[in-house]
Amino acid sequence: MKKDIKLCGQVNDKVTGQGIPNVPVEIYSNTRKDIDGYFGAIVSDDSGRFCIQGLMPTDAMGNLVDDYLATALAPGFPPFLISIPDLNRPANFYLFKGKENEISGIIQNGSTYDCFIDIVDTEYGFQVTLPASPDGTFVLDGLSPDRNYQLIFLAFEKETDNQIYKQWGQFDSESGVDIGTDQTLATIYKTGDVLNFQFNTASKRRREVKEAQAESIDNVLATTPIVQLSRDDQSVTSAVRDIVSRDSVITVEWYTQKEVQGYYHTFNQQKVYHIDKRNVAKIRPTKIQKAQSLPVYADNEYYYFHVASVTDRGRIGLTTTAAFRIDNVAPKNVMVDVPEKSDSRDIEMRLGASGANEVYISNSGFDHGGRWQLLERNKPWKLLPGNGLKPIYVRFRDRAFNIAQTVASTEYQQPIRKYTIETSYDNNGRVELILPESVSGESLKRTKDLIYTVPEGSQAQLRVEPNEG
Repeated sequence: MKKDIKLCGQVNDKVTGQGIPNVPVEIYSNTRKDIDGYFGAIVSDDSGRFCIQGLMPTDAMGNLVDDYLATALAPGFPPFLISIPDLNRPANFYLFKGKENEISGIIQNGSTYDCFIDIVDTEYGFQVTLPASPDGTFVLDGLSPDRNYQLIFLAFEKETDNQIYKQWGQFDSESGVDIGTDQTLATIYKTGDVLNFQFNTASKRRREVKEAQAESIDNVLATTPIVQLSRDDQSVTSAVRDIVSRDSVITVEWYTQKEVQGYYHTFNQQKVYHIDKRNVAKIRPTKIQKAQSLPVYADNEYYYFHVASVTDRGRIGLTTTAAFRIDNVAPKNVMVDVPEKSDSRDIEMRLGASGANEVYISNSGFDHGGRWQLLERNKPWKLLPGNGLKPIYVRFRDRAFNIAQTVASTEYQQPIRKYTIETSYDNNGRVELILPESVSGESLKRTKDLIYTVPEGSQAQLRVEPNEG
């Protein structure tokens, strides 16, 4: 059986040397990009580091796969592609950006709206959506000097999803500005260009961009059990609420019936989430139909994966959501209360651990001598025989099989038996019981009778003294 491995690396700013967080990174084998195990994607963590799991270093014949390609899609930077001849070596990116990667300008009548610009590569299609400033100015960064671009300008009512205009930019030699028009007349721009654009307001709510509908995503698969959502309000259905996973990394794949330009996706804890122009601004869509979450540490919490396709003209499809119930945190607030000392092998334990529903108790160790049983707050227990400190090994387990463990102890001292010795004598002499100084016998004088209470194991001497004559 072939063994997959994990590719790790770092996304860095070449100028500052600092790691870049939240960068989508995708990898695939150039000759096996559609075969499961030979592609993957993830987002870098807060320090710019990433690790993509489940990649195959060899093919079906055991030959080394040395044609992996990895791309970093950092906001504000041009896409950066590197080759990965060996998955066992780190994949590090050093990204650079400058004025040579920008197109800038102003939307003259843009301050009335919330404005965005879709950037379309004339050869490779839609690339990214970037926002304009509230005053209408914009800087389109992360572009390549050797590429040709067309621009789609979008206007929304302030703080709403109500789209007013969606128009291609075209330079008007008479007015000296770019106006909304169709793509056949759209201007081709290059980095370094400076635009002076205004929306064509001749027709209210005018949209000049003609495009196909985005493909819906109907089939989402994951290694982590998926909790079904109802279609009406995306609420979790009761029939599958008890599906709990201990996975710290969620890996998801999805499929569409037709090939699309790319995909937007995210992991979060928002049950209702719609991918739109506002929340994907500055984010480049990925090509890979697979995503991997950053490590998730949760105590019986829901996490959600949201994905939507995007067309070659930047139109976003409906959002598909998959839900996961994650519990990979051990029970907390562990409590095992036992007597400090006991002269009986039978003791009473008080147990508790938040989130736990089972307990394992043993006098021998954590992995033998006991059995899992339902957790009860008060538990009778029997210590092993013999005097001394008696350890008690206790493990708590929750429904996801996360375990917390601790050791309690009780000092057991077997009760000491006591014996009564009664002596009696008359006027002819006397009888006396002599005990070592370390033993404290109890005596009771009764005229000429003595009664002694002596602990078990004591060495005593009985001395008889007759009277003279």
